[in-house]
Amino acid sequence: MKDVDGITAVDWKLPILAKENDELNAQYFKTEQYKTIEAYYKLKSAIDYILSNTKKKSMKLLDIGCGSGWHAVYLQKENLLHRINFFGNDISQAMCNNAKKNFPNGRFFVGDITQEHYNKEYDIVMESAVIELIHDWQQGTLNMLKSSQEWFIAHRLFFTDEETEIQQVKTYNNLPDIRFLVGMKEFEEILDKENFKIVFQDVWHTRPYKMGIFVARRQK
Repeated sequence: MKDVDGITAVDWKLPILAKENDELNAQYFKTEQYKTIEAYYKLKSAIDYILSNTKKKSMKLLDIGCGSGWHAVYLQKENLLHRINFFGNDISQAMCNNAKKNFPNGRFFVGDITQEHYNKEYDIVMESAVIELIHDWQQGTLNMLKSSQEWFIAHRLFFTDEETEIQQVKTYNNLPDIRFLVGMKEFEEILDKENFKIVFQDVWHTRPYKMGIFVARRQK
């Protein structure tokens, strides 16, 4: 990833970040704290919506930026994987290795969504706080859409009603990083390029920006 206006994006392949991510999420499940964390229960509402609006008995879901696989663990705990075959993709091999340990029933593989797409191989493609992190978020989003036959979930999307902005932040390890606050008009224009339309959303305010989960469906 390249610098943007002098702000350096962290290399998310660093083993220390993979380890920290795994430990943090594991703690949520040990204490059942996950039940109060929006990163989990907002996702449930999106999956519930999709399952109630499809006639397919079995669906393939690809989790882009799957991290340590905890979204799969959560969905299994909520009994939402009985109709879903779970696949995970991450730029970090360390993350994929941890994900396989945490959710042995899933299939996890390394890939860079800014460089490739998967030819509509999946019924559902989801991302969670990935778009905000990748340098070429427009191409990354477009490649996610190209990988989906029908559904796309943008989970924990940091966005604004104005133009896309860049925000400098620090990671858990106090390392400099960037976040893109995605301009909603630009986001919807990218969806339109692949004939997707937002059909479900749940938006909430946090700090000076907005965050939300959006479900888009490919139009026939």
